[in-house]
Amino acid sequence: MVHQIVNQELPFVLEDSDSKRAVRGKIVLVNNGLDVFFDEYGTYSCVLIEVSEGSLKVIVWGDINSDDPTHVIELEGARKFQRLDALTST
Repeated sequence: MVHQIVNQELPFVLEDSDSKRAVRGKIVLVNNGLDVFFDEYGTYSCVLIEVSEGSLKVIVWGDINSDDPTHVIELEGARKFQRLDALTST
């Protein structure tokens, strides 16, 4: 199911199927990506998914006490054409 981001924000609730603990948040459309905010996890985004310099990246701030991200994951290796079985099935 595809949801349109209305007014540039999409609220969501994630629920743990075991503990039933729920985490609320919102996705916000920004210039070149999506910011993901979680309630009770600070006032800034914890996750940014962006296109930068032609590359799709996931940037994570896993430490509220750090201004710098704790992880930057380049997703170019996850593109469909990178799949080995797709390359060998021709």
